[in-house]
Amino acid sequence: MTPPAERRRPRLGFRLGLGARLMLVMGAALLPLAVLSYTQTVATQRVAESRARAAILGETLSAATPLVDIILQAQGTATTLAASLPAYVDDPEACDQAMSRIARLSEGRYSFVGFIPRDGHITCSSDPGEHDIGQTPWLARMLADPQPRLSVSRNASISHTSVLNLSVPVRREGAVIGLMSISMPHDVIQAQSAAQGRGEGSAPLALATFD
Repeated sequence: MTPPAERRRPRLGFRLGLGARLMLVMGAALLPLAVLSYTQTVATQRVAESRARAAILGETLSAATPLVDIILQAQGTATTLAASLPAYVDDPEACDQAMSRIARLSEGRYSFVGFIPRDGHITCSSDPGEHDIGQTPWLARMLADPQPRLSVSRNASISHTSVLNLSVPVRREGAVIGLMSISMPHDVIQAQSAAQGRGEGSAPLALATFD
């Protein structure tokens, strides 16, 4: 038998009640489910964001494709002309005819097609007469680092309108002798790109591009 003194000795330690033990057991049992639910929620949010980005990107590409096509066509034309120009620069009449033919075939898409020599004195272009842009900051920038460039001019020196200009260096025997330049009026390319991108039942779309 246990001595009376030992029976009266208080028991040390902390004992949880039945309710507390049930809460701990249920919490331990439900913890993996809570973690799984959180993981699934995060994954669902990421999938939804990815789909939203893909939809926006697809809409943007669809809207930009007509304009990109116009620019790529102009780039191909300018690059081809730049490669063949050395054979024309010494024959202004033949050069003028070639530039005028390209401008005419563009159906108004190009307001200016011409060869700009380093001194800026233009004698070969689709625009009648001679022009001198030798003192313009634009030509100085282009020749300072000659490479294919797209630039915007709100009031072009020759076209006298807002244009998107594409310029490609022209080389002869490795030396840069000038620029092959094509100007595309903003109002024309905007109208053409909108007409090409307009589908039946399509919603109006505003597109802003940042370079």
